[in-house]
Amino acid sequence: MTSMTVVYVKETGHAIGALVTVPVAVPALPPQLVLDVAITSGGPALAFPAAQLLTAVVDAEFDDPLAVFGWRVTSLTGPDGTSRPVLSRLVSDVTVAEVGSKIEITVPRMGSAGVVEQPRYEVRARSGLITDGVVRIPADKPSGKATATGTFPAETLIVLVAGYLPQAVQGPNP
Repeated sequence: MTSMTVVYVKETGHAIGALVTVPVAVPALPPQLVLDVAITSGGPALAFPAAQLLTAVVDAEFDDPLAVFGWRVTSLTGPDGTSRPVLSRLVSDVTVAEVGSKIEITVPRMGSAGVVEQPRYEVRARSGLITDGVVRIPADKPSGKATATGTFPAETLIVLVAGYLPQAVQGPNP
């Protein structure tokens, strides 16, 4: 295990950067900071303002900080009730498509049937967050669908869904 300081998206947990050198205390991100990070291979660099990010020190199964893009930060609660941040591997089954002026997001169930799942999503462009919401997966269904609306630029958009690898979709043409 390698100790790392990870920077991640507050709403979805997606890791967007990591350092192997771990400070004694996790530094707060300066409020004026905006990180431009390409989180998909060949994808656009996305703007992440500090207000949309958090940091955590975690134990990683890997040594290379660049491997962090396939993971998200979640929390694990111990028997004593205290929680600590941990890395969870992202899965790749999200489908995104441009449908007219909207983005359709289809997400498969991650856990067992009988429980409603509601993973958060974000749609981002180079300039930053465009819209966000929740994909509702009914207890009796294998997947759920959300339709994201907003003013989408005619460029590659990145869709983040909590627990799933980021997906690229072309924004609608005007």
